[in-house]
Formats: sequence, C-alpha cells, structure tokens
Amino acid sequence: MRRLIFLVSLSLSFLLLCTGNLYAVTIKADGFATQVDPIFSPLVSVGDSMSATFSFDPHEISRTSEFDVDRKFYYLPSIAYQVSIGDVLAFGTGGRAEVSNNHIDSHSRLWDRFILQTGGVGNTIAPSLENLFDTNVLSVSFVLYYYFDADALSSSEMPSIIPLDLFDISRSYVSIQMEIAGGEFDWQPMFARISNAEVLYEPVPEPSTILLLGSGLFGLAWYGRKRKKA
Repeated sequence: MRRLIFLVSLSLSFLLLCTGNLYAVTIKADGFATQVDPIFSPLVSVGDSMSATFSFDPHEISRTSEFDVDRKFYYLPSIAYQVSIGDVLAFGTGGRAEVSNNHIDSHSRLWDRFILQTGGVGNTIAPSLENLFDTNVLSVSFVLYYYFDADALSSSEMPSIIPLDLFDISRSYVSIQMEIAGGEFDWQPMFARISNAEVLYEPVPEPSTILLLGSGLFGLAWYGRKRKKA
C-alpha cells in the first residue's frame, strides 16, 4: 500500500509540474543613479548604486484600463517590490503594469514600453524619506524601453513572458518619486539607469491541476481507509 501511495503521489506531482503553464515573474536589476532631485541630496548622489527586485503574477489582474489604442494598464495587487538607491530603501506591495506597443509620443518617437509601477496605487514604504519629509505619495517604477522600429512587444496585452533581451537596457531605468504632503502635485524624482537585469520564472499550477492533485490524494486516502476496514 505504501508503495502504491508513493507511486501515485509521484505521478501526480509529475503531472502537476508538466501541466502548470502559468508563471510568477521576478525581475532583478542593478545600476547607478543618473538623475537626482536636490531634495534627496542628503541620501542619494549621482553615481550611487541601485538594486531592485519586482515580483508579480502576470495572470492575477484585478482590472484593466486603456490609456489609448496602444497603451493599456493592468492592475496587479500581488506585485511586491524592493528598490535601493543610495541610502534610500523603498518597498511595498500592489501596483500596475503599463504595456505600450508601437506607441508614437508627442516627440514623434516610436517605442515599446513595459512599466511596473506603484504610482499611488500600491502601498510603498521608504523609512529614510519618511523620516525627513512629510510625504503624500511615494512611487516606485521599473521601466523598459525600446525606441524606433519598436518590436520588443507583440501587442499591448499583458505578457506572461517578459522579453527582456529585446528591450534597450541602456535606455531603461528604475526610479523613486515622491510628492510632499500639502504641496502642489509636483514629483521629486530620482532615476537610476539599469546596468544589468534578469528575469526569473517560477511555475504556478493552474486551479484545475490543483483540483486534480487534490482529488488524487483524496482518492488515495479513501482507498487506504477502505483496505484497512477490509
């Protein structure tokens, strides 16, 4: 009986791995600060190191909105992030992705762009900033660009696989921006260029696969009890 349970459990586990075709995504990046608003001068200087981690499930979308025909926003409540630039550490959960495909901006530039951002949607904490300023909103962003003859993205739909190698890393960046409470809607930004980046994927089983695995384990338990009674 134990051998049967082991074999069936092994088979179900293999089935779970083979049929799980959804992925949780983690993007890691490092680089250096290239633009810093003077208000951050006690904490960050141009040239300071940057490191960032963004993790999210591209399939867990709470809602969408269309900025225009080639730009869409996807709200991702499960996103988690941590960004360090100089002596500023910002972290939190919740946010959105912007996916822009073949977008022509006001300067007649054609680009594809993929952004993960909080922008007041997520819950961001930055202790060193909050100790110095009365902040109204903190925003963290991870931005991938590809300009001219853009082909990094095939559409403005949310990609489950992020084509990092198709974007221009030299033009991409991570930023932390802050709005001071009681003032006008004026963002004080710090930007850090990305030197290196990588994307990691972790399989997430589909609900039907989890149900199949649960059914198999329940069946094993029922069969074991039946044999014990006999």
